[in-house]
Amino acid sequence: MALIGLHYSEFFKEGLLNGKTKGTIIAGEWKIPQGENLFVYSSKGNVENSKQDEKIGSVKIISSKVIRADKLSDKEAKICNYENTEKLKEAIKYWHKCEDSAKVTFIEFEFNKI
Repeated sequence: MALIGLHYSEFFKEGLLNGKTKGTIIAGEWKIPQGENLFVYSSKGNVENSKQDEKIGSVKIISSKVIRADKLSDKEAKICNYENTEKLKEAIKYWHKCEDSAKVTFIEFEFNKI
């Protein structure tokens, strides 16, 4: 399965645009090569219910790794614009419906606005 872009709810848009969000978590195991370029989209409201996404930029992948959610660190949390690991894990449970033992893919990127 190919990953062709990153889709965010509007809730996350400001963090991307102001440079505070420099990474993300995707549920499951994904192989995303370093240097890969992906488009970034924002949806009004919830990304799952949106019928129209707005392209807001692109990212260049710096690194990615598959890790269990309970093994994420404060470093990864801060890259994803969360205060600490606990806040990041709460978000993973809320947005991705993943438990601590679930495998997730952590992606660090460089965001470029359109």
